[in-house]
Amino acid sequence: MRTLPIDAEYPFDIQDLRYFQIIYCYQMPMIYFVAINAGLFMTFVTSLMSFVCAQMKILKESFQFMKEYAAIDLIFKEKNALQLLSEEYINYDDFDPKDLWEQVHVNFKHSIQHHNEIKKFSNEIQNLFGINFFIDMTCGALLIGCTCVALTSRLEFTLRTVTITMVSIVALVQLAIDCYFGNNVIDEAHTITNSLYFSNWLEAPTNIKKMIIFTMENCKKSNEFSPGLSFNLSLSTFLNILKKTYSFIALLQSYTE
Repeated sequence: MRTLPIDAEYPFDIQDLRYFQIIYCYQMPMIYFVAINAGLFMTFVTSLMSFVCAQMKILKESFQFMKEYAAIDLIFKEKNALQLLSEEYINYDDFDPKDLWEQVHVNFKHSIQHHNEIKKFSNEIQNLFGINFFIDMTCGALLIGCTCVALTSRLEFTLRTVTITMVSIVALVQLAIDCYFGNNVIDEAHTITNSLYFSNWLEAPTNIKKMIIFTMENCKKSNEFSPGLSFNLSLSTFLNILKKTYSFIALLQSYTE
């Protein structure tokens, strides 16, 4: 009895060796092609999330050390880079306070533009891949539930059991990776306000303080990936998926008994 990697109906007898070899050679590359595409999609989207996290870290550093970066910019205007590197520390008494805080004001506006570009880029990622995430997470949860039911109904150790186990593990790992990187984006977005608070805002003039307050209020809006209307990509969502999957498994087992 010859069996193909994927069960399918064909208008000829697949037990015939000639047809079986042709279909087998067709199905195997197709399986690898689909697996590679799924892996590339997951790594591509998670790399975009990592890029968003890296940009947020750069933004937080520019917010927290706004005065230091402004002083460095002023030094670059007066000296060359080699002279700047030869200095051990920055003496703020060498700068006119008005010029220093004007440079802080200019840099702060650039940082706000940087923050807006990060949010725009995150929205573009969500618009492009939001539906894919929703389908991926929904199908992954259903796949885990169905494979777990199949495993509990067949406790003998066979090749089919090993295959089902590997499929459920891969689906679980894929959900965990997506939710992990989505949770990193949320964590980085929440700590932007901390970077603003730990800056030298007490010494700043009134206009800089107002900009800091407005930016902190704007940063309270969480920057997250929401493939669905009622959930986002986070570790708490991953735990909720596991809970719902367990309930789905219990429901399926009640029907199979």
